[in-house]
Amino acid sequence: MMSKKKYIMVFSIAFSLIAVCVTLVCFFTIPRISYSYDATTDSYYVSNVYGNAKSYTIESSVKGKPVTKIEARAFYQKDKIETILFEENSEVVTIGRLAFSGCTKLRRIDLSHIKEIGRNAFDDCSSLEEVTLNTYQILGSTFYGCTSLSSVSLNEVRSIGSYAFAETGLKSISLPVSVSIVSNDAFYHCNNLEVIYVHNPALRSNPYLTSLGICVFVG
Repeated sequence: MMSKKKYIMVFSIAFSLIAVCVTLVCFFTIPRISYSYDATTDSYYVSNVYGNAKSYTIESSVKGKPVTKIEARAFYQKDKIETILFEENSEVVTIGRLAFSGCTKLRRIDLSHIKEIGRNAFDDCSSLEEVTLNTYQILGSTFYGCTSLSSVSLNEVRSIGSYAFAETGLKSISLPVSVSIVSNDAFYHCNNLEVIYVHNPALRSNPYLTSLGICVFVG
């Protein structure tokens, strides 16, 4: 039979292991955002996201330094997220590749202050309904599979990459005069798309756009 001292030792070890397990579970499941420092820009970025809450708020600053970026895959496949909020005076201007890919319930995110979005950043965000973009480029497959996306405003966009809006729910879209490049299959399998308003005369010779047969050239 074990002595009283051994019982106490076993109990202490078991208690410690349970405490470690509980700590680890809490660490990885309690919703929170982790920020990392980037010395080259003297700013912070969203590096990891824990838990799977319905809403997350990205801070405008950490330790007196601005938060300027959401790292690649930061919110990857967080399939319960519905809303992403930015604190007032947010300086986030960059969203990395696949950052929100697979966030199938994401409905609301303000992108009007974002200047750079990575490839596939929002692919398969099937609940996302509308976006306003002020980026110079929309890279390949950025909104691929956003089947609920029905409204897109392109304010300063200059180029649209391949499959950028593939398999979205767009019914119409207006390409402002700033858009001078539209890559092949940018609107691949957009079965609801009825009209593309094109304001840049240079795009009249774009073979992909003309092949769609739904473009109205207004410039």
